[in-house]
Amino acid sequence: KIMESFTYLFKASAGMVALYALYWLLLRRHTYFVFNRFYLLTALFVALSAPFVVLTEKAPEPLPMTDITLEPSMVVYAPAPEPFMSTEQILWLVYGAGVLVMLGRLGFRLWQIVRIIRAGERQRYGKYTLVRAADASIASFSFLNYLVVSQKDAETYGDVVLRHEVVHIRQRHSWDLLWLESIHVFWWFNPILIFFKRSLKEVHEFIADELATNGDRMQYAHTLVGYAFGVSPNVLTNNFFDTAQLKNRIAMLTKN
Repeated sequence: KIMESFTYLFKASAGMVALYALYWLLLRRHTYFVFNRFYLLTALFVALSAPFVVLTEKAPEPLPMTDITLEPSMVVYAPAPEPFMSTEQILWLVYGAGVLVMLGRLGFRLWQIVRIIRAGERQRYGKYTLVRAADASIASFSFLNYLVVSQKDAETYGDVVLRHEVVHIRQRHSWDLLWLESIHVFWWFNPILIFFKRSLKEVHEFIADELATNGDRMQYAHTLVGYAFGVSPNVLTNNFFDTAQLKNRIAMLTKN
């Protein structure tokens, strides 16, 4: 049973690698943001389910049976000493330790988010709760139905940040990340999940940017640059900054 479990884990991991490679080669450069989000989430489900699919094969024809008579013999075998722990038990112990570490990591991050939400000033707006962060060093973010706004963003970029984060809430992007994090707990040994997470977050940003522009993509792009580098968008020059994710977001904003 232990080896069957490990076989399933590694087969599912191989499926994740193959499906992410397909995304990287064919889909990541396109502006089908909703489909890309669907693909990344569905790819994980397919990878987890595929090892359970058994393809039926035609049974081979039985070979003719012949009787074989063996002379009785006396063979004495000395029992080999049993090891303290078998290889399967050692693998299971290492795997279980990794799962516990990942569970602790996920629990700690959720606790940090809850602590920030509880410490801030909360105000209900329709289907989401606006939280003004008590700590000035905290960046704006959204989680489930909570929208946390930093003091700096509320003063300078409040309207843009609110529009952007409300899209995340309405699209339920937090549930996508929780689903992926829960898979990462049990497949902690598979580094491809780091790339899944990075790509999914990027697609989330593309979706939020597209729906938060209010029809003026270039002004929104200027605002992104100003926000990222702490300057007013009105004083931007033609000197463009080479930051990987920001560049991708602006490229997608201006792409038909």
